[in-house]
Amino acid sequence: NMERCLKALLKYEGINLDVASLLASGQEPEQILADAMPEALVLNLHGLTVSQALYYVNQSCPVLALGEGQEPVLIVGYDERNLVLYYPETNSTARMGLNDSEEYFAEA
Repeated sequence: NMERCLKALLKYEGINLDVASLLASGQEPEQILADAMPEALVLNLHGLTVSQALYYVNQSCPVLALGEGQEPVLIVGYDERNLVLYYPETNSTARMGLNDSEEYFAEA
């Protein structure tokens, strides 16, 4: 869920927040991240292709993405054939083929 994705992103930066309360109060994920990390540039990458989002992953910036059914996942790495996705619900990573990932994220 979105709360776990945001917590994972913030933990990556060494920040611990009550994300659930912030989301419950109506704050948008983008604003929560921007407020928690004022020195960081938080971008809304909606509409980018997977290939374009990989620029940010290559810069050591995890990318929060919405997959099929609006499932939030983090793109945390890639190689020439696969994305590495972090699933906060299960605290696990998995690989997804680049071609499959383009379709998976395009349908979101």
